[in-house]
Amino acid sequence: MWSCKKEKDLQPLTNTDSSVVSHSPLKGGDGIYDVLGCGYDLTTQFAHPSGSRSPIVDIDKLKAAYPTRVEDLMLREQDFYYEWGSNALDYTKKLAFSVTGSSTLSAFTGEVKFSTNESDSFSSKYIHGIYIIMVKQKQVRFDSDPVLLRQYLTDDFLDYIQNKSPEMIVTKFGTHVLTNIITGGKLQITYHSETTSENRSKAAQAGVKTSVGKIFSLNTNIDISETEANKNTKWVLRYRSVGGDPTKNIQGIRQQGVDEAPVDYSAWQASATPERAELIEFGPNALIPIYELITDPVKKAAVQNYITQYLQAKTVNLTYATAPLYMFYNWDLNDHFLTTEPNELAGLRNWEARGVLGNIYLDNSMSGTVPLYRYYMYNSTRFYTTNYMELGAGNQNGHLEKISGYIFPTQVAGTIPIYRYNYQGHHRYTINWNELGNGAAGWVYEGITGYIKQ
Repeated sequence: MWSCKKEKDLQPLTNTDSSVVSHSPLKGGDGIYDVLGCGYDLTTQFAHPSGSRSPIVDIDKLKAAYPTRVEDLMLREQDFYYEWGSNALDYTKKLAFSVTGSSTLSAFTGEVKFSTNESDSFSSKYIHGIYIIMVKQKQVRFDSDPVLLRQYLTDDFLDYIQNKSPEMIVTKFGTHVLTNIITGGKLQITYHSETTSENRSKAAQAGVKTSVGKIFSLNTNIDISETEANKNTKWVLRYRSVGGDPTKNIQGIRQQGVDEAPVDYSAWQASATPERAELIEFGPNALIPIYELITDPVKKAAVQNYITQYLQAKTVNLTYATAPLYMFYNWDLNDHFLTTEPNELAGLRNWEARGVLGNIYLDNSMSGTVPLYRYYMYNSTRFYTTNYMELGAGNQNGHLEKISGYIFPTQVAGTIPIYRYNYQGHHRYTINWNELGNGAAGWVYEGITGYIKQ
């Protein structure tokens, strides 16, 4: 007899001085086949016991009829896996691709929820990564296709297919069936941070390398410059172990500038024996959609449609932070001042509001956007450009103050141009072409600074 008990979901901890925290001793499977043949919900965490669902394939009957079709391979090896993404959507698509081969499917949103404590919408400002240290003990798999497996389904699964709705089926059995799994122990480490890097994907990869290497005293063997990692800020590592002795399991948080103390996981690692093995990784071709095991064409189509909608509803919904870009004018200085923070001018004389140009992105996570650089000019005015090469860090005319936000260099749907004019070294910006057109009243048209969201 065997079962597909799943470990209780681990709740993220608040930061604590203790690195060693005990959690539920429940194990996935029976130590023989573990969760092989069980359902798995692709919207949960990545290769984690908490994602397993009720048994679908009756392994005892299959093995009795075809003894060689259920394979049990001893591994006894250590390995690692890592992945990263420029945002939560990119990250979950890469995780999904590593398992399903689909480049369009977003899955394992539970991993992002664990890392960030976000639930429904995910901020685009975060880059993400994962690093998994594995002690592999055993691989169990079916050497059979769906056609054969359909003949050896559990009575429970058959009853649900016959009598229950697609929603109830997916709730109980998940979206896929596990056909190739690796058991053992693993330390699963998730990473997220903000970044100023123009190459967000490279920054995520570098962030995983440097932070994991530092906190867990590892040579992560990821060949990438630390320069990119230094552009990341407010990084957070969340870690938890799977398998091993429950009294030695570890779970916790490390945060940049708050708690960067090293974590000693050697006692847990030594306890990750075959007797305490759990699901830690998917083997090749590990997941078959459960509808592939349904012979009734009408019910199969209904379940397939529901799973498609279910996965789509659970996909990452990115939110992009924007703010109004206000324009102010100072008649004494003949200066046009653009800002997302009107309080910058609080208490200063001779400034009047001239409205809002549009909504500017507050970070570089929106694909295709570029920085809008703000310079303080030595004639006491401000200058804005998306072309860093115009002034660089500054020259004899002025110096770089900040990045005001991010706009598009070319027009995309929902954006309008910002026109730039020059009058004897004083610059003016407008979204209304009819104000000055090709130039008027001494103002010389210099071109389009960029395109801003409306």
